[in-house]
Amino acid sequence: MKESPSTAEFSGYTSATSLREIAVAPGNTAFKSEDGVLLSADGKTLIAYPNAKQGQPSSKPSYQGTTTQPAASVYRMPNGVETVAQAAFAQVSGLTAIELNDVKKLEKGAFDKATKLRNVLLGTSVTDIQEGAFGGNNDLTAFDVESGNPNYMVDAGGVLYNKAGTDLVLFPSGKEGEYTTLPTTKTIKRRVSIMLQR
Repeated sequence: MKESPSTAEFSGYTSATSLREIAVAPGNTAFKSEDGVLLSADGKTLIAYPNAKQGQPSSKPSYQGTTTQPAASVYRMPNGVETVAQAAFAQVSGLTAIELNDVKKLEKGAFDKATKLRNVLLGTSVTDIQEGAFGGNNDLTAFDVESGNPNYMVDAGGVLYNKAGTDLVLFPSGKEGEYTTLPTTKTIKRRVSIMLQR
């Protein structure tokens, strides 16, 4: 196989709801597998994460959900991964938290309908979040950004803005109640407007 088919909502593995590992045959020059996750051969693009693969447990207080939610299950992007491909985590059910590490770009649909996802930590390298990278993440209540990221920040409620606080970039789908934007806000992204109207 030289290509892994995907759309913004589905990867070639989305319907495999019990999949826990993706293996790559020796000699394949297009892909490699790292801990059961499909990457490009150079390791710079994460192409597909198995739907039912569990992450690492965590006792971090902010990663803990309610008593009715699953225990924290965290995946930290491998060192060197710069792009999360479209639909790479679409409908993945085994993770509650993502740490983006060195990632620079999130493609459209990268985390579409990952319904158990409730925490996302942006590393210092993220520069490009395509419209629709997140959607249908009904447990997601807050984003976080590592200190030192020159492009993004979060307010006290975990809503993602550009560094200047003028553009509201991402609003957590699971966030409830009234919300007041920062006084510096000038632009609200189109998909964010849809979420705010719910």
